[in-house]
Amino acid sequence: MSYEPEPGFFFGAMYWSYALIVALIVSLSIVFSLLGLFDYAIVGIPVAIVVLLPVIFRYSRMLMLYVVYPMMYKELYFGNKQGKKQ
Repeated sequence: MSYEPEPGFFFGAMYWSYALIVALIVSLSIVFSLLGLFDYAIVGIPVAIVVLLPVIFRYSRMLMLYVVYPMMYKELYFGNKQGKKQ
């Protein structure tokens, strides 16, 4: 049994990371705009991204493991519940 991740695992995690960073940018832009500090968003958003980047990378891999893999390998995780023969 191999415990190494598949090559596509890290590509999928990059897409999750991209989605998390876009969500962070949009939410911080809304917060800065509502506070009337949108001029400071030019510095605040990149600083927040750099500070949260390790967390974003970790959560993107976790999302890949816990959301995508059970959908890809449903029969391996949950068995054949359809009554079909293998």
